[in-house]
Amino acid sequence: MENNAPYILKGNQLAWARLTWMVIALAMFGVVMASWPPYVRLLNIVCETCRMTPVYAETLQASGVSVEQWVIFQIIPNIIVLLGWMGMGTVIFLVKSNDRRALLFSALLIIIGASFGGTTSLLADHIPAWVWAHNIINYASFPCLVSLIYLFPNTAFKPRGLAWLLGLLCVLFIPIPFANDNFPIAYNFIFLLSFVISCIVVPVYRYRRVMTFNERQQTKWVIFGIVLAMAGIATTLALVANGPISCGAVGEPKLYCDIVQGIGYSLSPLMIPIFIGIGILRSRLWDIDILIRRTLQYTLLTGLLALVYFGSVVLLQSVFDAFTGDQSPAVIVLSTLLIAAIFTPLRRRVQDVIDRRFFRKKYDAAQVLAAFAITARDETDLAALTGELQRVVQETLQPEGVSVWLKPTQTKSVRSESTIQMGEKT
Repeated sequence: MENNAPYILKGNQLAWARLTWMVIALAMFGVVMASWPPYVRLLNIVCETCRMTPVYAETLQASGVSVEQWVIFQIIPNIIVLLGWMGMGTVIFLVKSNDRRALLFSALLIIIGASFGGTTSLLADHIPAWVWAHNIINYASFPCLVSLIYLFPNTAFKPRGLAWLLGLLCVLFIPIPFANDNFPIAYNFIFLLSFVISCIVVPVYRYRRVMTFNERQQTKWVIFGIVLAMAGIATTLALVANGPISCGAVGEPKLYCDIVQGIGYSLSPLMIPIFIGIGILRSRLWDIDILIRRTLQYTLLTGLLALVYFGSVVLLQSVFDAFTGDQSPAVIVLSTLLIAAIFTPLRRRVQDVIDRRFFRKKYDAAQVLAAFAITARDETDLAALTGELQRVVQETLQPEGVSVWLKPTQTKSVRSESTIQMGEKT
């Protein structure tokens, strides 16, 4: 089992840590609450440089949508973002406020949520007093985001130099929030490229070399959330680019496009804080490997079945056209029966392929247990059988220690024990 004692805060340390968290949370919630009244007022103003332009107002009126309803459509995504990021940070604090890891990540989520809420950006464009507040929040959110990526889930600055890398990125980021539009594009490009590469390389290295088994399971939850977020963003892009809700040319009215973008771009990234919370609070209760396996299995299975279905429809339809010269409803019936017939064997085959390719350890464990069943049937030597049992348990379950107790005979009991020291849980 993982030792959590070094991460548990007590006494004065716990009191100061909670006080620091409360100061940060109150500051972020205070800025957000103070920004809402002027933010809503700006949304209701109609002008050429405002978000509500005269052309857009006419489009809304022609569509039967009032300005008040449009403002609600604009506010809902902000509320969703704030509730997702800042709400999850608060929940983590309420549940595990004595764990310094949970305290750190909950504070990071709250700061990031205050930046991602999007209220201060509009205020900074129209109210000079909000420019510095917007820039400071943006700058504060950057090291929080990098720390979340670099340090999750154990807060350890490993490998060596990770703290220096984090500090270097934060220093290089300083000019960006306060820069004007004439800031060199090359600087932004180099900085963004370095940031993206480091955010890929560092977590991969830590996953392979630094994390324990439980920490890897927590990280899988976050990776799963990131994948879902990227899928949601990609779907939104497909809908508003050339899909059924196209945004059209720049400057054209785009009411439904704005609604889809607002909801899609707000809901999709929420998968990240939600699964961070699951990774911190519930990772030991839910098996992420099963969830990933099922997602891969049924996604691939759905794609294959759709391909078979439409392929069979096209093929059978051409056959019927060649012989009868007309379309037949039997094509749909036969294609459906074909799908029903191949579903179970195809699902088993897909599951086997996924286990072999992505979950080799589970697949190998099943093979080891099958081999042990044969050994247990044929082996007659008790010492050899107990030794083989210990080896199988070690290979499949990977415990820190294995003890085999045999049923006592008369007044004596026989014990065969082997303690396995694991350098790393995998």
